[in-house]
Amino acid sequence: MVVIKGFGPSGVKEGIALAIGNFDGMHIGHKQVIGAAIGSGYVPGVATFCNLNTESKSKGSIMSLDRRLASFKEAGVGIVFVLEFNEELRNMSPSSFIGELFLKNNIKQVVVGYNFVFGAGRQGDTSTLSKLCAEKGVKHAIVGQVDYKGSPVSSTRIKAAIAAGEMRLASEMLDKPFTLSGEVVIGRSVGRTIGIPTANIHMPPGIISPKFGVYATIAQFSGESFSAVTNVGVKPTFGDGSLSVETHIIGYNGDLYGEEITISFIDFVRPEQKFPSVDALKKQIEMDTKAAASIISMVEGGAKPL
Repeated sequence: MVVIKGFGPSGVKEGIALAIGNFDGMHIGHKQVIGAAIGSGYVPGVATFCNLNTESKSKGSIMSLDRRLASFKEAGVGIVFVLEFNEELRNMSPSSFIGELFLKNNIKQVVVGYNFVFGAGRQGDTSTLSKLCAEKGVKHAIVGQVDYKGSPVSSTRIKAAIAAGEMRLASEMLDKPFTLSGEVVIGRSVGRTIGIPTANIHMPPGIISPKFGVYATIAQFSGESFSAVTNVGVKPTFGDGSLSVETHIIGYNGDLYGEEITISFIDFVRPEQKFPSVDALKKQIEMDTKAAASIISMVEGGAKPL
C-alpha cells in the first residue's frame, strides 16, 4: 500500500476509486464505504485526515493514524492520501478541495458516506459532491446509513460508548475490540509486592480514555495472547493521581519491561475505587481476576489475537 502525505501526485496511472473520510475506528459503516471503493474495479484508494480530532476539540481518537493505516492495508486499499487538517485545509472551499484531489490524480470514482461534509465551515455535503463530480465527469457513490440496535453507527457514538465503559457495544460497532497499545514501563511495583504483577503502559496521547475502572481484557505481545484484567485510572489507593493503564496478565510472570503490548478491552468489571489497605486491594484484585477470566472464557475460542 502506497501512503502519500498531501494531495499527491500519486503517480498511479490506472484509475483510482477514492473513499474520502476520517475513518476513525474503521467501524462497520466505514468498512462499507471503503468496501465500495475496493469493489469498484479501479485501484482502491482512501483520502483520510490527521489531526482532525485535535482541531475539532474531540475527546480523542478511537485509534492512532498508524493503526488506521494498518486497517486500510488489511482491508485491501492500494493507496492512501493523508491530509493534515491544518489552517489551509480547514479554510479550503468544497470545490478547491475536490479540485486539488482531482488535479494531481487519476480519480475515476469517489465514494463517501451518507453524512459526508467537507470544505470550510462544512459547507459541502453529498449534494455538493454530486455536482462537483458531475462537472468533472467522475463517477460517485453515496453509501447509506448503517444502523446498530436502532441507531446510526458513528465514531461519535462509539467514543461515547468507550467513555461510558460500554465495551461490548463499542466492539459490536467496531467489529473488533477497542484497544490501547504502548511500551511497558516501570511502575511503583505495588502489584508485584503483593503477588499480582502488572504490565503498565502510559495512556496513548490523542486516544480516548475509557471510563475509569477495571476491565476484562486480552493482552497481546510477542505474537501471543493472554487473558488479563486491566485497570484504567489514577490508582487512588497508592497512586500519584496520574492516568495509567495497568494490566495483570493471568498466568504470566515474565519480565515485559520495554516490550510493546496491546490491550483489547472485552467488558467492564467495576468502577475504580480506593481501598483502605493493601490486603483489601489484593482481595479485590483476586476477585476481579476471577471475574475477568470468566468473561474471557466466554469469548469464542478464548484468548485469541483480536
